[in-house]
Amino acid sequence: MTEKEWLVRFSKKLRDAMEEKGYTQAELAKAIRVSQATVSAYLRASKIPGVRAILNISYALDIPVDELTDLGGRIE
Repeated sequence: MTEKEWLVRFSKKLRDAMEEKGYTQAELAKAIRVSQATVSAYLRASKIPGVRAILNISYALDIPVDELTDLGGRIE
């Protein structure tokens, strides 16, 4: 899968998890210690999150890391 395809799938999983847990962009940004603009970029699939961000998102939303990152294949 391409990097863009991975980003689109990640952003959908992130959006779904945020909706399920009732998080706004601002609340998630504060919880994971990034700017709201960064969370917005993740949701728009315009920025790939680093390991630290993925781990912090996982903890903040109380979901397994692999649920966020196992998106059907490796990035080519």
